[in-house]
Amino acid sequence: MRFVILGGGPSGYAAASAAAALGGQVTLIEDRGLGGSCTLTDAIPSKTLLSTAMTLSTLARADDAGIAFEHGRPRIDMLRAVAHARWVATHQSRGIRDRLEDTTVRVLHGRGRIVRPGAVHVDCEGFEEEIGYDALLVSTGASPWLPPFAVVDHHRVFTTREVLDQRETPERLIVVGAGATGCEYAEFFASSGSAVTLLSARAQVLPAEDEDVAEIVQEAFLSRGMELQMNARITDVAVDGDHVVVTAEDGRSFRGSHAIICMGQRANTSGLGLDVLGVELDDRGAIVIDDDMQTTAAGVYAAGDVAGGMMLASTAAMQGRHAALHAFGRSTEELSLRNVAWTVF
Repeated sequence: MRFVILGGGPSGYAAASAAAALGGQVTLIEDRGLGGSCTLTDAIPSKTLLSTAMTLSTLARADDAGIAFEHGRPRIDMLRAVAHARWVATHQSRGIRDRLEDTTVRVLHGRGRIVRPGAVHVDCEGFEEEIGYDALLVSTGASPWLPPFAVVDHHRVFTTREVLDQRETPERLIVVGAGATGCEYAEFFASSGSAVTLLSARAQVLPAEDEDVAEIVQEAFLSRGMELQMNARITDVAVDGDHVVVTAEDGRSFRGSHAIICMGQRANTSGLGLDVLGVELDDRGAIVIDDDMQTTAAGVYAAGDVAGGMMLASTAAMQGRHAALHAFGRSTEELSLRNVAWTVF
């Protein structure tokens, strides 16, 4: 069977490995790098930066244990910290590439687009190719949502995609969004020396978590000097010279040197040619799937962040493997996501 995969994130490379093991003729198409956002810009880099912050925190308390520094207190060098995070992400991506090279999977570095049922056009650097498929998996992931009211210049106002482009510690950073991602970057930049203001649209940080958990995080943030603003539904983010002004629905205004937008993710479905197949999308733009990862188009599957739901790498990988097994007639029961563990760092 010819099994084609659009996207090389956790769902894509997990599906590729499973399909190859089942004897399929597998082609994986990826235009950014193997590992997807999880490896390249999100989970792996953010956890690496948090590890740097934790190391600094340990050193900062070292004098309590009787350790003295002869040349002053340590600090985070932003340029070296992001360079280290980039190295870790690249190393992980290369590890995925090396594992796939040990299989029969063909990896094409380019962008794929469905041109008609059973055919994908791939635009690579230097050449183009049309590839036929018997089964197709769409696993193109998601990207940071850019609110229409925000001026995102990727310098003073940036998203998680641009964190690894930072060269200096922002003097005063406004973190718009207090979910897991917003809290993680608030923690890192506060440890780096930024004066951080964390804005939550709800009555607590981590609005998807239990209230008692959120209280522990809030107390820790306040003890580290962060400013927390609750029930701050943002209506405007604007750049004013060398400052950023963030305005809330109730009229409150927050001024900083930079702002990072952490207001969720949106599925990467644009430009894939899904309309050619009649693939249905939900009201948030994610691909509609059943419990076997099948879309509304015959022989076409979707897995991971592009299908909405729980945007977790572990869930995406499980969905990708299940899609491959189902396509090859090897799955025995529908995939249940009623019991999924996740962690906020």
